[in-house]
Parts: sequence; structure tokens; C-alpha cells
Amino acid sequence: MGWAKENLSSGQRREIARELFTVQSEDGAWLNGLCPFHSDSNPSFGYNFEDDVFKCFADCVESGDLIVLYCRVKGLDDKAGFLEFKSRFRPDLVSASSASGSGQSKKPSVIPEDVW
Repeated sequence: MGWAKENLSSGQRREIARELFTVQSEDGAWLNGLCPFHSDSNPSFGYNFEDDVFKCFADCVESGDLIVLYCRVKGLDDKAGFLEFKSRFRPDLVSASSASGSGQSKKPSVIPEDVW
């Protein structure tokens, strides 16, 4: 289970995803539209805000969760993108040490290990 699914409501995930790609239709929990990763004139991209997964069904075959989508659309690496995402959408979960830039080498416990 991804961090966004654990820490954001499905409604919050839905609204964030709408900011990241052009949604042309909704089918249940799926937002369907144009892929933000390649030139797309025929909707080939979907994000499921209940399950927190996206998939391109065309040329680029990208897939992942909302944080991966955010990182790829914003052009950020996983660590920087995760920290930016968390600061923007759940600032209450940003630890004092990571917010102050104290330079401590200890990893904050709320950042998934696969980001490090």
C-alpha cells in the first residue's frame, strides 16, 4: 500500500490526480484521460483513486501510484518528489528535523524505504 493511500482520502487523491493529467472521463474510481508522459490524442491513461494506481495503456506503459505520478510529471527524483508531495499535501506529517534542514543523516520514519 502506498503512502498516499495510507495518508490521504480517496477524494484528496482524486483532486491531486486531476492536477497532474487531463481527465476526460470518470468510470467509477477510474479517472481516464490523456497520458502526461507521451503525445496522446486518444485517451490511454487511467488513475484509480480508490486503489491509488495509474497505468498508461499505450506507448509508454508507465505505471505506479500517485506519488510516482507526481514525481514523473514534476520531473523530480523519487526522494525529492516524495518530500515535496508530503510538504504540499500533508505538511502536518513533515518532521521538524526534515523541515528545518538540520542535516541529520537519520532517515525520517515516515518516508518509505524504497525512496531512499
